[in-house]
Amino acid sequence: TYAQTDTDWQDAVFRKAAITQHSINLTGGNDKSRFYSSVGYFKQEGIMLGTDYQRVNFRINSEHNISKRFNFGQNLYFAYDDQQQENNA
Repeated sequence: TYAQTDTDWQDAVFRKAAITQHSINLTGGNDKSRFYSSVGYFKQEGIMLGTDYQRVNFRINSEHNISKRFNFGQNLYFAYDDQQQENNA
């Protein structure tokens, strides 16, 4: 029983969890072309031991004015994430 073992189960299973987030953004252009680019990293430790989440993402957007009637642009976004979960089967 709990009274006989003297174990703090919440302390044994849970922890303080840190969050880390970094991003770099770059933007620029002129009257004919504009662009935006970003790279990001996010990591969150889970409060339960054996759990965490992390994500890396990249984005680039651009727009080009070729003539008064024709514009060309693109949007590209890529993300990778990884999540660890405690399995209690």
